[in-house]
Amino acid sequence: MSVNYIIKTSCEKWGITEADLKGKGQLNVCVRARTEVAKILRHNLKLSLASIGHILGGRDHTTIMHYIKKQD
Repeated sequence: MSVNYIIKTSCEKWGITEADLKGKGQLNVCVRARTEVAKILRHNLKLSLASIGHILGGRDHTTIMHYIKKQD
């Protein structure tokens, strides 16, 4: 798995664009997709919180920590 594959597949699943995923939007579907992507990147690719934040539009590592701890 690669970062690009995970992002592309997640965007297709959630019906959003990559720009929506990485953007500032707070629509429920975008936030849920970001949460899913953050969890996959952390658990499967073992990326750092800072790296995931950069990938997801320059978010702070504490935001990514919140995404990963969030229960669905």
